[in-house]
Amino acid sequence: MPISCQWVPISDISAIFQPMYRKFSSLYDIHLMNNELSELPDSPNCPQLRVLLLQANPFLTVIPPSFFEHMTSCQILDLSYTRIRSLPKSLFKSFNLRSFFLRGCELFMEMPPEVGELSNLEVLDSEGTEIISLPLEVGKLSKLTCLKLSFYGEDEDGRMNSRSASIIPENVIGKLLQLEELSIDVNPKDERWNVIVKEIIKEICSLNRLKALKLYLPEFVLLNDLMRNGVWFLSLSRFNFVVGGHLRLIISRLPLEPMLKFQQKRRCLKYVNGEDIPVQIKKVVQHATAFFLDRHLTITKLSELGIENMKKLEVCILAECKEIQTIEDEAEIDKQGFVLGSLQYLSIHYMKNMKSIWKGPVQKRCLSSLKSLALHTCPELTTIFTLDLLNNLNILEKFLIENCPQLNTVVTHELAAKEIQLCSVKHLPELRKLSLHYMQNLVTISSGLCTAPKVEWMSFYGCPNLKTLSPMDVSSSNSKGIIGEVNWWNNLTPKVRPKNLNFTFFPVKGATELMKKLGEMGDQLHQ
Repeated sequence: MPISCQWVPISDISAIFQPMYRKFSSLYDIHLMNNELSELPDSPNCPQLRVLLLQANPFLTVIPPSFFEHMTSCQILDLSYTRIRSLPKSLFKSFNLRSFFLRGCELFMEMPPEVGELSNLEVLDSEGTEIISLPLEVGKLSKLTCLKLSFYGEDEDGRMNSRSASIIPENVIGKLLQLEELSIDVNPKDERWNVIVKEIIKEICSLNRLKALKLYLPEFVLLNDLMRNGVWFLSLSRFNFVVGGHLRLIISRLPLEPMLKFQQKRRCLKYVNGEDIPVQIKKVVQHATAFFLDRHLTITKLSELGIENMKKLEVCILAECKEIQTIEDEAEIDKQGFVLGSLQYLSIHYMKNMKSIWKGPVQKRCLSSLKSLALHTCPELTTIFTLDLLNNLNILEKFLIENCPQLNTVVTHELAAKEIQLCSVKHLPELRKLSLHYMQNLVTISSGLCTAPKVEWMSFYGCPNLKTLSPMDVSSSNSKGIIGEVNWWNNLTPKVRPKNLNFTFFPVKGATELMKKLGEMGDQLHQ
C-alpha cells in the first residue's frame, strides 16, 4: 500500500501520518518528496516499509533518534536535498537497506562509522555533501556497486578539520570489488587529496567491474597511472575527469546550459589551467565525447589538440583561454580532410584574442553536425561565418552571440550584388533560435544572403546600429516572435522591416527582463 504525496503545503509531517497511524504496519512505500516538512514522527511503526522518499524537503533539519527503529525492512531511503547534519543511530539497524541517497545535503559533514553495518548496501550516494573524510568502515560494504562521494568540508576559518588526517583511508576503495560506478569529488584546495590520489588510483585500477568513473586529478601526469592498463581504461563506458590544479569557484562566470550539456555526455574531460597540450590529454580526448578547455595559458587554436584526436567530440566548451585566436586553420585542415564532424554543441566564452571561428578553406564535413553555437564576450572577434562554413551548417538550430563589439556582420562573403541576387540557396535551413546581444557595431546579419527560413524566435538587444531587418535576414514564415528594445524596433527602417511575417514583437526593458523572456523562449522551443 503506497502513500504518495508529491507536494503538500505543511510543515509538520504528523498532519499526514497521525490519521493513518494504525495503518503504518501495512505500508510498503511512502513518497513525501518535494514538500515543506520540518519535523518527522518520533518512531513510526512501519515494519513492512520498503521505500521511503523524503528528498527535497529543504526545512527538514533533524531526524528523531528512534525514527528508523521500526523500519528494519526498508530497502530504499532518499534524504537528498534536505538540511540534515547527522544520521540517527536507529538507521543502522536497517540491515536490508540497499540504496541510500544523501545527494545535495550541504550541511552533512560527517559520515558515521556505523554505516559499515549496512552490509546489504549496494548504492551509497553522498554527492554534493560536505563530508570531511570517509570512515574506514565503508570498506566493509562488500556489496556496493555504486559509490558517490563529495569531500568539501572545511572549518569556518578555512582550515581543514584536524580530526581527519586522511580524506580516504588506505585500501577502503580497493576492498569494494563489486563497484561498477565510482565518483570522488574533492575541494581542489584540499592538500590531503594530493597526498593520497596516486594510491587511490592504484586501488581504482584494481576494480575489474568498474564501468563509470568520476575523478579530480590535480596533475595531468596522473593520467599515466589511469591509462597504464589500457584495456582497463578503455573498458570504462563513462568517465568524467577534471585535470589540473584550480580554485573552487563560488560563482561560475559561465551560464548553466553549457555545463549541463557537458555533464550529460558519457565521456567528459575538463582540462584547467594547462600549459601546452600534454600527450596524456590528447589520449583521453581521443575517447571523449565532451571536452571543456578552461583557462589554458598557451594554446592558440583548438587544432593543437590534434584533429585526429577530436573525431568523437560532441560537446566542446572553451573558456578564458587568452591566447586562442581561432578554432582551426588552413594548414591543419589540408592535412586532415574534415574537422569536428561529430561536434553538435560549441560554446565559447571570454576569449580576449579570438579573431575568427575558422581560418582558411572549409572542407565539406567540417562542423556539419553542429546544432548549437554560442559566442560570449570575444572582444576581438571579427569573423564568424564565411560562405563555405555557412554551407556546412545545415542542421544548426540555435545561434547566440553576445558582447562581441568588433563584429559588423554575422556572415562574411565577397559575392557581388548580382551573384547574391542569383543565389537561390537558403542558408541555415534548420535554425530555430537567433540571439544577438550587445553588438554595438553590428549593421547586418546575413550581408544580403537568404538565411533562416524556419526561424521561430529572434532576440536583439544592445545592437543600436542594426537599423535594417530585411526579409533576406529573416525569410521565415514560421516566426513566432522578436524580442528587443522598443526604441530599436521603432527606429528600424520601415521599408526593410518585414511586414509579411507572422510574428509578435515582445518589448523588453533591461537585462533582467531580457533573460526572463529568453527563458520563456527556450521553453517554447522545447515543446
